[in-house]
Amino acid sequence: MFSVLLVDDEVASLRYLRNLITSFSPSFEVVAECENGRDALSVLHERPVDVLITDVKMPIMDGIALAKEARSLYSDLHIIIVSGYAEFEYAKSALEVAAEDYLLKPLSIDQALKVLQAVEQKLERRGNEAKLAALNSLITSGKMDEKGARLLGDTTLFLAIVRYGNLSPVTLSQHERFQARGQVKGGPGQIWVLQGRDPSEFIVLAEKELLGAEDVLAATEGKDRGSSYTMVIQKNYCQLRHVRMCVEQMARYLDEKLILGKTRVFFVPPYERQTYTGFAKSELLKLDFSIAGGDDRQVKGTLLNWALLWEDREMPQRWVELAINSIVQRALELFQHEVVNHLQIFDEINRLYASAQSAEHLMLGVWDIVFNPYIEAKTKRRSSEDVYRQLVSFIKDNYPDDLTIDSVCSVFGISQTYLSRLFRTYGQTTFNEYLTNCRISNAKHLIEQNPEIKLSDVAFLVGYDSPSYFGKVFRSSEGLTPSRYAAKQKAKQR
Repeated sequence: MFSVLLVDDEVASLRYLRNLITSFSPSFEVVAECENGRDALSVLHERPVDVLITDVKMPIMDGIALAKEARSLYSDLHIIIVSGYAEFEYAKSALEVAAEDYLLKPLSIDQALKVLQAVEQKLERRGNEAKLAALNSLITSGKMDEKGARLLGDTTLFLAIVRYGNLSPVTLSQHERFQARGQVKGGPGQIWVLQGRDPSEFIVLAEKELLGAEDVLAATEGKDRGSSYTMVIQKNYCQLRHVRMCVEQMARYLDEKLILGKTRVFFVPPYERQTYTGFAKSELLKLDFSIAGGDDRQVKGTLLNWALLWEDREMPQRWVELAINSIVQRALELFQHEVVNHLQIFDEINRLYASAQSAEHLMLGVWDIVFNPYIEAKTKRRSSEDVYRQLVSFIKDNYPDDLTIDSVCSVFGISQTYLSRLFRTYGQTTFNEYLTNCRISNAKHLIEQNPEIKLSDVAFLVGYDSPSYFGKVFRSSEGLTPSRYAAKQKAKQR
């Protein structure tokens, strides 16, 4: 309910405005009525209101003077000027004090309601933003200022936290401290959304009823993200003073339960916790024996067997991180080779977690980053640069075919992680960018040789089934359409 102060020296006008608001605008409540600006100003000194509706021509203090004084007291006050005078100077003065509108007597109900509805929308939007800011402060610091406490009152909240994708790696094996990082938006139906510890995590708060998984997905636009998610929903409402504690507890639980690449939803309480023993040192002896035996396939098999076992036992990501760290550290101790850059290795492994679809997928990346360089140096196999040259040559010879990163990796028997690293290291580009450049370069060559060629044929010859998509890619690459490029070539040949 928004409070309204009415000011008019005509009793009939006051009565009309009061009845209009009472009958047609249930979101507003008339809290005071005055017959001159001085009395109205006294009311404003005693208490703030949301809306001031004032006549212009009044004794003692007119509406314009009142509006200026009121604006100095409350910068966010909504002011509506009402008058029987249509002179420009009055309208100009009203605009100078930032009035919402200037209405002429006799008032039109439709016009008055239109103005009130616009003010109501602004007040609701401002209230939503203020509540969201107060909730963000509450979750971030555990504190609220006086204004936030007044806005939220004795509100109780249902909470949920959702993370899309995997967790960020933990530095030095420590959980990151929970802290919200700013507001995202306030949704309809009194559902609030705040960003969590990073842009992939969200806190959802509902004032009225228990959140369901679909509510959380809708509020955070989860169905458009196309990734796995882990969600923790609180079944019981939470009082404001406990919100930060509840969110921190839910975030810790999410960390304990998140499994690489899997979608999981938990309703709490109870918080069902499982105790995991650490990655046994005895397991690392298997790695020692495999490496000492010199059988690379056995080494890789040992790593993949571990990963598959972790998946079967549904080991959480945080546990997998610690196990991977132990494995990598042990491997680096055993290798003792100059080609191994420790800092680069751990940096690249940390980047793997963002896209890992499973523990097996993660371990294949670890194999490419940690073990391949050593094995290549040890056996004097083809160098990484040789592999890159072969990849480039293969793409140049086969670009018209339906090439994908998966199909090329299958041909060469390498992983996506390794292939991407080769293109990033030796070509300063990505696989898709190189393939696109190769196709567009050959398309230009075809057009230059024969400007009259059908562009649909060009698209097909360089590997695009859709001429329209070919046109978009060509324009993005060259800054002009294929037809425009062909026209230029025709002009050159005349």
